[in-house]
Amino acid sequence: MDPKRFGTFKKFEANLTLIDSAHPACAKQFTPDGKYYADYSSTVTHGDPFGILSVTLDLYAPQGAPDHSCCTTDLFSKQGTCNLLHKPVKLTVDGTGPYCCPKGATEKEPCPKTLESPSEVVAAEMQGGKLAPSAAPCCKTCAPPLLKYYSVDVANGFCGEACMDPKRFGTFKKFEANLTLIDSAHPACAKQFTPDGKYYADYSSTVTHGDPFGILSVTLDLYAPQGAPDHSCCTTDLFSKQGTCNLLHKPVKLTVDGTGPYCCPKGATEKEPCPKTLESPSEVVAAEMQGGKLAPSAAPCCKTCAPPLLKYYSVDVANGFCGEAC
Repeated sequence: MDPKRFGTFKKFEANLTLIDSAHPACAKQFTPDGKYYADYSSTVTHGDPFGILSVTLDLYAPQGAPDHSCCTTDLFSKQGTCNLLHKPVKLTVDGTGPYCCPKGATEKEPCPKTLESPSEVVAAEMQGGKLAPSAAPCCKTCAPPLLKYYSVDVANGFCGEACMDPKRFGTFKKFEANLTLIDSAHPACAKQFTPDGKYYADYSSTVTHGDPFGILSVTLDLYAPQGAPDHSCCTTDLFSKQGTCNLLHKPVKLTVDGTGPYCCPKGATEKEPCPKTLESPSEVVAAEMQGGKLAPSAAPCCKTCAPPLLKYYSVDVANGFCGEAC
């Protein structure tokens, strides 16, 4: 970090400290339980989407900390928060946290290998009312009295299939206008056309959409257009304005097999929405930007700092990391 900007960042990160002989790096910083923050976790960029106050940093976790990716930091430190998240077990990991974890969690195993029921899977994966993707379809067949419905979402490039109680169809239809019962006249996603004439035939993932209380949540299989190119670096342009793409630092607006439009990084084309070679570090930022917080990198950014930059660290006990940045 440029030492001239230290005062500005310090206002937003109270623990920010220059690394020197008196204040060693993360590998020599203690967790509340006496371990070191020595295990490299990921490299992320935090800050605003305009890059005015953004910084890229390496995150280090406590040595040998158990996997707790299914847990959520309890920012309000109240049991009621964990219950609302459907993660009723509150615990710490190596003294960091507290975290809200699924039923059956312990400090040694915050993410139980075997969850007791589908509702526990929901609890383990719930992220803001939208579940982390599953690796296998949920809804190839539906057990009575459930029936199978589909909905085509051209903007996001998917067709979804779900098993649903027909008594609740009217309620869900209010929120999903394209929701349709699958029958001989209305075939499943594999026979639904994209705007470019392909089928939604490639299984993508299984997710649960809805509110965090599960009152209006539904689990569905998502299908993408056959052979669609990877466009995971792009963001759906919900406002259909070029200004939106510029604000997201993804200046190329395009469609993929007629779906979208999407905001994609510089150099993107309809055949290759996510360019294999990005032109500069700022293009990496543009490709990965997600709400002001970048997707994790696989390699540290900040082992050494080129002058005039200096290395700083900050310990975040609540989230269980120590960060280092140039």
